[in-house]
Amino acid sequence: MFALVAGFTGFGASAQVPLPDPDLDLIGNGRVTAMLRQADGSLIVGGEFQSINGVPRRNLARLLPDRTLDTAWDPSPDSAVAALAQAPGGGIYVGGYFNHIGSLERPGLARLDGAAGSVDAWVPVIGGAISIAVDADGSVFAVPFQSSSGSIVKLSAVDGTVLPWAAAFEQADYLALDGQGALYAAARQFDSHYPDPTFRATITRRVASTGELDGQWSADLTGPMDSSLDALLVDGDAVYVGGSFGLRKFSRATGEDVAGWNAPSARIAAIAADTAGHLFVGGSFESIHGQPRAHLARLSATTGLPSPGWTPSADGSVGPISVDGDGNVDIAGGFQSIDEEQRVGLGRLLADTTLSPARNDVEAPAKAFVLAAQDDGGMIVGGSFHRAGASAHRNILRLDANGVLDDAWNPSLPSMPWVLAAAHDGTIYAAMNRWVGDAHDVLQASRLARIDGNGHLDAGWSTAADSWIEVLDVASDGSLFAGGAFSTIGGLSRQALAKIDAKSGVPLPAWDAHLDCCSVEAIESGEGDDVFVGGTFTSVDGAARGGLAKLSAESATVDSQWAPDMAGSHVHAIALDHAGALYAGGQLAPVNGERHPLLVKLRADGSGENIPGWHSNFCGGPIPNMLYYAVWGLAIDSNGNLYASGFFCANPFPFTNERGLARLNGQNGLIDVDWNPLGSYEGPVYVEASTSGSIYAAGSFEHAGGMPRGGLAAFAPTLPDRLFANDFDEPLW
Repeated sequence: MFALVAGFTGFGASAQVPLPDPDLDLIGNGRVTAMLRQADGSLIVGGEFQSINGVPRRNLARLLPDRTLDTAWDPSPDSAVAALAQAPGGGIYVGGYFNHIGSLERPGLARLDGAAGSVDAWVPVIGGAISIAVDADGSVFAVPFQSSSGSIVKLSAVDGTVLPWAAAFEQADYLALDGQGALYAAARQFDSHYPDPTFRATITRRVASTGELDGQWSADLTGPMDSSLDALLVDGDAVYVGGSFGLRKFSRATGEDVAGWNAPSARIAAIAADTAGHLFVGGSFESIHGQPRAHLARLSATTGLPSPGWTPSADGSVGPISVDGDGNVDIAGGFQSIDEEQRVGLGRLLADTTLSPARNDVEAPAKAFVLAAQDDGGMIVGGSFHRAGASAHRNILRLDANGVLDDAWNPSLPSMPWVLAAAHDGTIYAAMNRWVGDAHDVLQASRLARIDGNGHLDAGWSTAADSWIEVLDVASDGSLFAGGAFSTIGGLSRQALAKIDAKSGVPLPAWDAHLDCCSVEAIESGEGDDVFVGGTFTSVDGAARGGLAKLSAESATVDSQWAPDMAGSHVHAIALDHAGALYAGGQLAPVNGERHPLLVKLRADGSGENIPGWHSNFCGGPIPNMLYYAVWGLAIDSNGNLYASGFFCANPFPFTNERGLARLNGQNGLIDVDWNPLGSYEGPVYVEASTSGSIYAAGSFEHAGGMPRGGLAAFAPTLPDRLFANDFDEPLW
């Protein structure tokens, strides 16, 4: 039997079929992007979601005044909703990216009966809307996303036809009416002029009836190229504009900045006003004017300063906000809790700042992101979810040795873990990374948490780093290695690598590898005192090391003999096999003089020589150094087969069959071109071997081996395909 030069086959189609378990429906945050309060106090919410509190509701729902779900109101648009507006007589305009709503074809824009949710006969012809404003006389203004008519259109309220209007070609992102005949449009623009590209936002005012531009009124702001424009509100005598630049206040009369306004520098994504002189703002921030405010604040509409004593907090970004006449505040966003009580994506604060008991979790299918194998065959799964099927599991769960959900193990993490590590005694370590800071002074921060073997979060154990933690590994003595992009961790100065005391969570003061820069992305403890680290560094304690080094786990001393020549390499993944070899994957420069662009196999002892005759053949053989191809993860099953995750191709030029997961022969590096259970590349995949030898994959895939698997699947280990050097299969006799 001949073996293919480009790869190897022989495992059979059954090897691609996932194991029966795990087969979980992970449920996470849906997204609400628009809210509309009705005259009776009901609230319409639109966005991108599949259910509310487990009740199917696709992208649009109505909550009654007591915030219970209106079970009879269900237009069910087939894609996301971006904008809502009130029509005279109680109707509702809905804009977005859908093609059908209420079982009728209405590409991106429709009018509904506000009480019944039925779609009426109004049929616009602009192909969707991302912002809508409706004047008192019923005139409809919209910013379409599929139209040759221009960026602002005026539509007939009778039949939806586009009306002649002077502003038909003005660029806009947000619209607002002032109730006195003027339409305000906010548009983001980018000046790509080299060498200082900038962001610019322009707010214009036009006569709503004619579209005539008010040439005496304009408001502008500029900022760095990565700035965003996120909110527009006209209230009283002011025009408010929010974004990553903060919150600006302009005079409605002149367009000039209002004197005495203390502009918050926090990233503001939503603005709402009450009748008592307050502004409610939401976004991604930890403080306002130096006062702790987590993603939500109430400000003085006169000064811009936060209201003392009004301190509700969310654990994630806040988007749309709606305030009623009694001071009750509805908020939506990317949070999972408000004031430490579960409220997924939607919540209501009463006028006295207490949290309403009404709970309407906005849900969508979620995916697993990271895995950690336990000694007993169990697997820890991390991601951004709050349910697994009918069971509440917040951001982390455990599967037993058979892949079945362990409901008794339920620690509940406050945010998604990006990195996990399992100790021999059952302890789990989790790193939760997040963005913090105001406006452009953004900091990537990380916090370590510890979970005991029974699934209880240790509230007294925590370590913080000033930037991301990207990898964790438990040392043979029970200590914890942490690698990442940080420069301080636990209050100590450490460049990208630290060893942490497992009991106290404090980095060991005497253990410092003295990396020169950059990041550590892979750590693997070896036999005895050895620990291997990979990343983007170029030297360790003054010794040149091109992204890969071998250290003493006890002293952090670099192994002077083990020094593979791979300067310029970025090592993202490391795996050790049972025969004393080390696999290193990433984006690699030549290794010891040989080209191994994505993956190499080295001796773990000696000087780190290449294993003779071992060459991974991604893309069918030698590939160019493409920046977008890389290996990000490695795992070895119980039969010695190697699994690589990342982004790469399996077939030769023109480099087709791109995928995120591949299986390679551990003996020679040949890729199995027929083993592709996840199909074409859909996003990052995390791969991990259980101690039973099965291979687990987590990521953004929907199917595995042709079977439904929502981002989490396991595969049985397979027998290795043994090849002679002459490429003939080894005989069985």
